[in-house]
Amino acid sequence: SAARVGAAAARFEAHGFSVADIRRPPFAACFDGVLVSKVLHHMDDQGARAALAALLAVLRPGGRMLILEPLPTTWRTGPVPHVLARLETGQHRRNTDGLAELLPAGSALEPLDNIHKAAARFGIWLVRGT
Repeated sequence: SAARVGAAAARFEAHGFSVADIRRPPFAACFDGVLVSKVLHHMDDQGARAALAALLAVLRPGGRMLILEPLPTTWRTGPVPHVLARLETGQHRRNTDGLAELLPAGSALEPLDNIHKAAARFGIWLVRGT
C-alpha cells in the first residue's frame, strides 16, 4: 500500500521506494533480482501472465526472479490447510506446471523448495531472465 511504502521511505531515507502496478512497473532492465511474494495467487492467469512478463522485463541480463506462493491444497493435503486456503482470498493457487504456463517463452522455471509450516504450504521457484 502507499501508506506502507511511505513509512518505509521515511525509515530508510537513503533508499528509493515507489508504488506501481505490478503489470506495468515504471522501470526497465535495471534490477539484478526481483522478489514476488504471495501476490500471484490473487491474480487470474491473464493478470499473472502480464505481471510475470513485466517483472522479467525489469531484470538486467542474467537477472533472477524469486517467487514465493501458496501451493494448491486438497482434502488429501489435510483438512486444516484446505479450509485455511479456502478462507484466504487468493483463489488462483498454482503448482509448478501452472506457473510455468504463465511465463514468456524462453523463461526457465526452477522449483527450489516447498515449505510446510504449520498449516501453510508454500512453493519457492527461481526464474532466470534472458
